[in-house]
Amino acid sequence: VSSAALLSSRIDAAPADPPGGKIGRDAGEPTGFLVERPAAELVQAVMPPPTLEDRLRWLGAIQPRFLAAGITGVVDPALEADELLAYATAAERGELALRVTGMPLGDGEVPPAERAAAFTAAGVDLGTRGDHWRIGPWKLFLDGGGSLGTALLYEPWPGTDDYLGNQTTSISGLNEYAVWAAETGAGLGVHCVGSAAIDLFIEACEKGAAVRPLSRPAAVFFHGVEKRI
Repeated sequence: VSSAALLSSRIDAAPADPPGGKIGRDAGEPTGFLVERPAAELVQAVMPPPTLEDRLRWLGAIQPRFLAAGITGVVDPALEADELLAYATAAERGELALRVTGMPLGDGEVPPAERAAAFTAAGVDLGTRGDHWRIGPWKLFLDGGGSLGTALLYEPWPGTDDYLGNQTTSISGLNEYAVWAAETGAGLGVHCVGSAAIDLFIEACEKGAAVRPLSRPAAVFFHGVEKRI
């Protein structure tokens, strides 16, 4: 982000890194490089929210690029209510040329039924299954990323002081979403990159399968290595 964004967010040499995030620094001064969602949210919290018309304009601008590249369908994960409503509005207006599956963003610290009720109260139809617009499984972030060195591992990341990576969703929250998804048929898609995170997700799937057996094996891929449950 820019120096103006850092100033507006009151990010200077004093603030400590937020839990689960990191503020890039050079000789103690912030560089504007914000690692992981908790750090990015420091700036996003002071940004003016886009309007519905802003989002519709953006969708209108980007879709021709996808179509020109031969891409006719996309999955857009981790969407808040206003983002889901923008897609729904575009579909209603006949302005959605792509086939889009939108994944609502879950929150491991908020019961899934409560989170779903909040989306419904905001006007989101979580049962939408149209030709160009449909609601897909819920999205959770369990750990960080490989390229950023924040994925959850069993062994410390090289060159760090016993840093195993970020765990951004609690085990109890993950398990609750897995069981709820099995009970309701809502579906669940989990961002899990590190080996420890993948095992936590597999364990959560097993808890969900105990409530409602999986109709077919679930596959998890990690750097070309496949685990099947």
